[in-house]
Amino acid sequence: MGSAEGANTSAAAAVTSSHDSSTTEQRQQQSDATASSSSSELDTMGIRTRAELDAQLRECERILQDFFDGDCDDLDKIDKAELADQKKIRLCALIDSKRFPTVEELERTLATKQNELKACSGDYKKRRELAREVRGIKEAIAMEHSEAKRLEIPNEIRNSSDLLYDAMSDQGEATTTTTPNISMEYVRSVTNGFRADTVIGTGGFGTVYKGLDTRHAKQFVVKKFHSNVLTGLGAAQVLQQLEREVEVLSQFRHDNIVRVFGYSNEANTDVCILYEYGSGGSLSDVLKTVQGRKCLDWRKRLDVAVSILSALTYLHKRDCSHRDLKPDNICFTEEFERVILVDFGLAR
Repeated sequence: MGSAEGANTSAAAAVTSSHDSSTTEQRQQQSDATASSSSSELDTMGIRTRAELDAQLRECERILQDFFDGDCDDLDKIDKAELADQKKIRLCALIDSKRFPTVEELERTLATKQNELKACSGDYKKRRELAREVRGIKEAIAMEHSEAKRLEIPNEIRNSSDLLYDAMSDQGEATTTTTPNISMEYVRSVTNGFRADTVIGTGGFGTVYKGLDTRHAKQFVVKKFHSNVLTGLGAAQVLQQLEREVEVLSQFRHDNIVRVFGYSNEANTDVCILYEYGSGGSLSDVLKTVQGRKCLDWRKRLDVAVSILSALTYLHKRDCSHRDLKPDNICFTEEFERVILVDFGLAR
């Protein structure tokens, strides 16, 4: 009897142990599935870090606050507020369901991808994919670093940052000719006070700087006009010309036409326009061998021709002529991904 009872006890223990193990495995599988689903949803939203998630939460809260502070009968605001409320609820639910990488982990991944990019030659498709990954990781790191300083940013700069971010994020058709009025303090902050190491180039009318908004991890171009151009003979005509350029570009939305994101005018003495960044240089640069880079092959040259023809067709259908078409005014985004027509100062 004792032997039988012992066997039964052992069997029961084995069954219990097996059941516990099975339950643990099921819970782990459910947890993994939830984490995978959360990661997929966050990836779809373009969220890679906790800082980016927090930024989107703040954006939802801003939309909701604008709704409650404004006219609650505005149907567009009601729709936007409803979507923002739903998104906020979902983001809050996702906060603890995903482990975000640390800055150190992001920096290690960045180093690995940069080495892969350096080692990759000839395969333009692979280089383009790696370049996109490197750019995304850099933006994520910048977002993480800037989050700690977010509350220290003056309201004037933060408001301009949000205006510019909204303008850069708007991918739809142009629905207004109004370009955001950006504070000069913000422009100084994103160019490190117009420091020499942010200069991209200098011309007869002004100097072009690279701007970096670390709060939103966005890059763009800042064109600052020379003070003697703004105060000397013909200054009124120059101001009229650049305001015309901003007005013209605000009406257009085309993949091959540079976008204007903001305009800053401080008493007509400091005037800047903020544009999309063509980090790949101009056609004038790449038609020659520059810094070891080979000139464009015939396929890319054909792509340039088709892209510019598409941009000109778009302009002419809207009764606009660029009037200054030349290699210097045809630029590329990173890794020649996109061709953009720039400098609309003479456009009519």
